[in-house]
Amino acid sequence: MKENYTYPIDPDWSNDKLLAVMKIFTDVEDAYENKIVVATFQKDWTNYLKVVPSKMEQKTIDREFQQLTDYSIYRVTQAVTRAKTKTIQMKNEEHHDN
Repeated sequence: MKENYTYPIDPDWSNDKLLAVMKIFTDVEDAYENKIVVATFQKDWTNYLKVVPSKMEQKTIDREFQQLTDYSIYRVTQAVTRAKTKTIQMKNEEHHDN
């Protein structure tokens, strides 16, 4: 993960919305750096979708987040969807599109 970066956030978001988006960012980081509980991510994703319902905005946020961190929100959501275990851990090769 890259050091010293700023998350792609909308300054107009309320504190609750900001927390929902930040939770997805930290969940994704945890998926790559440690592991995450699938059910927890699914709950956090549901909250995130309430804040960012637009697919286009989701893609923009994911692209910006990936440029900053080298981690993909999209790839984690796909891994969670396919998960057959209670936790997932992303492998290094799964997050590089370059």
